[in-house]
Amino acid sequence: MLLDVLLEAGAESVHILLDEPVSNSGRLKTLIADIGEKYPFALDIQIRKDVDRELYGKENVITSDSVILDNCKSWINLTPRCLEKHGKQALKVW
Repeated sequence: MLLDVLLEAGAESVHILLDEPVSNSGRLKTLIADIGEKYPFALDIQIRKDVDRELYGKENVITSDSVILDNCKSWINLTPRCLEKHGKQALKVW
């Protein structure tokens, strides 16, 4: 969903950072790379030890991690657009 929305937005390159300590980050990297092959933009997927610090001070960050949101220069919430584009609704947890 995310790659579809980024394509529609005219992205020329996409950088995805995955946390090394998170279980199955290597498998996720492979899955994203396989899906990303059909997209025309450059796709850079990296596994890093400290993604939070890597994103501190950056602009146009896409994440749901509140620690990163509190420390980046600017962020973009693409979740609503991703769900809308694919006819899905957000799961509400109370």
